[in-house]
Amino acid sequence: MSRRDYYGYHRGRRGSKVFWVFFGIVAFAAIYFPFFGGNLRYQIGNFVSGIFEKIGTFLLYGGLILLGIGFIRMFTGSLKGIKWALLGFMLVWVAFNFFNPSLWGIITHGKEIPQGYH
Repeated sequence: MSRRDYYGYHRGRRGSKVFWVFFGIVAFAAIYFPFFGGNLRYQIGNFVSGIFEKIGTFLLYGGLILLGIGFIRMFTGSLKGIKWALLGFMLVWVAFNFFNPSLWGIITHGKEIPQGYH
């Protein structure tokens, strides 16, 4: 006899999958994290800061290009040059915040991580 219902779904215990996922999280937190948690936090921080630096670099170049276009358009007599220059300035400002997010208290770096488990 098939254990499928009228809609084609398998009827059985679904709670066992949830249990094993929960057990895996608890095992990770209980075994791995106390000994190597600081190192894991440092590695995740380096990964995320690398992503922020790439986004910041992209925004910096885009902002400088828009700032240059805005100044050229301002000196040629177009009033839209002010809008382009302000947009470029805002992108450069956002880019510098991506380079140093500790200005807003998001990420703090520079603290040495102790070696070993203390």
